[in-house]
Amino acid sequence: MNPSSILDLPGSFAQTQNQPMPAFNRQRVLVVDDEPRIRAAIRACLEIEGYEIDEARNGRIALKRIVEQPPDLVILDLAMPELDGLSVMRMLNEVFDPPTPAIVVLTAYGSISAATAAEEYGAKAFLEKPLVPDTLREVVSRALRDRKSRPRDRSEPLDPPLGPPWFG
Repeated sequence: MNPSSILDLPGSFAQTQNQPMPAFNRQRVLVVDDEPRIRAAIRACLEIEGYEIDEARNGRIALKRIVEQPPDLVILDLAMPELDGLSVMRMLNEVFDPPTPAIVVLTAYGSISAATAAEEYGAKAFLEKPLVPDTLREVVSRALRDRKSRPRDRSEPLDPPLGPPWFG
């Protein structure tokens, strides 16, 4: 066999570069934000890490997608029209016990009261906009790793800032 023909074999290194991971190995992340450019930036940041990304522009769409096909993680903006992030988390707590999927809260208006409320509803982390890509990737990776190992104990603090009737 000619050494250069190895690069032409199915599944060879040359053929797998710059290709997304197979869907059966990918963890699903739902990005919920009313700003299209924020959703696009998060998608670009996480897709290169091999995550399968879905998007929702508001809380109502997010709830429907979560119930129909629960993702592994939700990145959830707090301030959105129609249904805000804290309301989404409260409704998820009514449906899932313990709440699943893992949730990372995202906001441009960080405050202690918002972080406390998100923590009470089971958020794994609280991120403030503007996002730092390396921080986002680390927080997502840690939240998914923690989700696999054990449900979050609600007495633990959050990471520092780094069909149902509601369908209409």
